[in-house]
Amino acid sequence: MINIGKSWVNGMTYKEIADKEITSGDGLVITRMIDRKVEELAGEEVKEREELTKRYYDEEYLQNWAKSVLRRKFTKYELGELKKIMTKEIAVLAHFYEESGGNASGNDLITGIIFFESLQEYNSINEGI
Repeated sequence: MINIGKSWVNGMTYKEIADKEITSGDGLVITRMIDRKVEELAGEEVKEREELTKRYYDEEYLQNWAKSVLRRKFTKYELGELKKIMTKEIAVLAHFYEESGGNASGNDLITGIIFFESLQEYNSINEGI
């Protein structure tokens, strides 16, 4: 289960991030937040269409992405920081908004997440991590 009261790397709780997403009407808020953190970590701007497509931590995917886009592999330190950025909570929130087409409505985030089966999909994707 996710903990929406826990804070993400930017200091906001996942509940605050979800509320920002719901009230902004912008389905890409979470995606942009992740992309900015990855750019800060990598020390360079990532071009449009080269952004990460996975929102959860997958070391093999991340290393392949880094080799392709950054022309280098991530260091152990960078991978550790990416693990803090690409949490199960942020992956579930991102998935929820992608599945809703960026048109999340209502105040009951948990019901929405369960409705879109984000938790089940996240867990099946990440078994063994």
